[in-house]
Amino acid sequence: MQRSLGLYDSVSKLTGIGTSRLEALRQRGIETISDLLYTFPFRYEERTPQRNVAALPHGERVTVEAEVEGALIVRYVRGKVLVRAPILIGGAPAAATWFNQPYLKSRIRPGMRLLLTGKWDAARHAITVAEFENAETSENETGWVPIYRTTTGISQKFWRRAIRQALQAVAAPWGIPEILPPSLCQKYRLLDRGQALMWMHFPPDLEAYKQARRRMAFEELFTFEVAMLLWRAEQRVEIRRAPAPIGEALIQRFTQALPFALTAAQKRVLDEIATDMGGIRSMQRLLEGDVGSGKTVLALFALYVAAQRGQQGALMAPTALLARQHYLNWQSVLAKLGVPTVLLTGQTPPRERAAILRGLADGDLVAAFGTHALLEEDVRFHRLGVAIIDEQHRFGVRQRERLEEKGDAPDVLLLSATPIPRTLAHVLYDDLEVSILDERPPGRAPLQTTLLKSRQLHQAWERADRAVQDGEQVYVICPAVFDSEGREEIANVEKWYRHLTTHYREWRVGMLYGEMPAKEKEATMAAFVDHQLDVLVASTVVEVGVDVAAATVMVLLDAERFGLAELHQLRGRVGRGTRPSVCFAVSDATTQEARQRLSVFATTENGFELAEKDMALRGPGELFGVRQSGLPEFQVADLASGRAMLEVAAREAHALQEEGLLSSDAFASLRSFVQQSRSPVFVA
Repeated sequence: MQRSLGLYDSVSKLTGIGTSRLEALRQRGIETISDLLYTFPFRYEERTPQRNVAALPHGERVTVEAEVEGALIVRYVRGKVLVRAPILIGGAPAAATWFNQPYLKSRIRPGMRLLLTGKWDAARHAITVAEFENAETSENETGWVPIYRTTTGISQKFWRRAIRQALQAVAAPWGIPEILPPSLCQKYRLLDRGQALMWMHFPPDLEAYKQARRRMAFEELFTFEVAMLLWRAEQRVEIRRAPAPIGEALIQRFTQALPFALTAAQKRVLDEIATDMGGIRSMQRLLEGDVGSGKTVLALFALYVAAQRGQQGALMAPTALLARQHYLNWQSVLAKLGVPTVLLTGQTPPRERAAILRGLADGDLVAAFGTHALLEEDVRFHRLGVAIIDEQHRFGVRQRERLEEKGDAPDVLLLSATPIPRTLAHVLYDDLEVSILDERPPGRAPLQTTLLKSRQLHQAWERADRAVQDGEQVYVICPAVFDSEGREEIANVEKWYRHLTTHYREWRVGMLYGEMPAKEKEATMAAFVDHQLDVLVASTVVEVGVDVAAATVMVLLDAERFGLAELHQLRGRVGRGTRPSVCFAVSDATTQEARQRLSVFATTENGFELAEKDMALRGPGELFGVRQSGLPEFQVADLASGRAMLEVAAREAHALQEEGLLSSDAFASLRSFVQQSRSPVFVA
């Protein structure tokens, strides 16, 4: 019998877990009993044993109770080992087949009763076995059977056996400690933790599964909010400082140096930033704004404030292209305000880089624009006062912290053009204050989105040709760069570059994609910005931040292959000037989901409205972009349909913090779980 274990004991203490299996589990991030129990099935199979051959559906996965009628036969066919056994299902003759398991011949004997799960072939009265159990001596895994995402060296049988063993080992003598306040379990009628864990893995029926899932979803959201509150409390202890209010005269000097007037939304956010930077705690603010809403000028204000205080500022962008664009666009404005600027990327020549490092270290260089190069260990600031991260969802939380650590608790401003529904942003980014830019600068031309079938593509090229003749520019965006394994049906950059240079010889066409050498990529984009190119055939490398006012036409090929948020970001590259613009989304999509997504894209221009619809259509995964965004990847909770639960969890966590209970002995188990869990929910 398995001895009693604690939740945070190593999985190596379970029986049957040797070196190879232990390593396989570790590769999945599973080191403790808790890690194992919180790795939930991704689906379940209904395995009620069938005994009526006539009722078995052809081609589907079934579970049958069978008696082995004769000896197993081993055959070798085309390099594969086939093991066949004559069986009886409810008295009717049939056959069972296993692949590449010749050892079964000595284990399965005539007269044995088996539970077989596999694909049924009605024509041959045969089942291809995926899993089987001895009906008399096994655990008889029938009913709702959990199916886990497995890895090399770990079978479904082993996984279920290990989970059962772990549940039994921690159930006594202490039981599984509750981490939610009993008052919340009672208030919201939640299962206790031990029962919920049992039913998440082995639910007796659908209702039990629903109850377990509801409990675990609430627990995920609640513990996430608690983790964020505890982290924020630690940060705030460290960042108190003497207040230094920002006067109106400084704000006026900044706005008068700009070549344009700020919108009402920009003025509102500028005041929020000024209040933060003048307060007793370092600014921790997320600025969300739709594409083209003018976020960067507010980052410029933060750099200017830092310079006026004798501090330095850093603005980090995800690509050298975007960092260079920011530098070129704003260098003259900052120079007018007396702020020396510099650009530092991975392509900066060694001699120039050495001079920049000296300038940053002694404080002569005040505002640094750059990429991940700013995070290098030898990049030191004399007095970093503000850290700004553009397109923050493309950086991990640890990268953000590394930039902050180059200063003494600097002000932090994160910029994001990936809209998140407002209520969701305030809850998910509880460690940050959230500002919203929901107004486009005046004078921007209207932008039309048109859906086309591939047979109508000539309409897009006709419009593009008129644009080129009128001195405007065109983007052609492809989901692939090269032909992939001969799949020429997927639009790719190389193919369409050849096509356009062949059929439109009067066009000056360039090609851009992420895998190009950095210097070649930068030169191509610079040529497009300087209008030395009319048409740019590109991958999604232009999705972020590229600002070319003369670009009025975008052609998105195979548009169904892009996500909704990605489509919106790409569309934002046109319509940035004063001329009417159009985005053609070309697709022969056949699935209802793809057609619906493109319809939403074509009829919704506002990014925040689109974000709400995207949540309803597909959930939060695509909306939040790449994995290194630092957002939690919940196993159970669904942010698309469960936002009300998220808001309740946040409210209850805040209430506990305000009452001072989160740090009390009564919540030691909760704090321990938050600190020791390896679940992805805590990466943020």
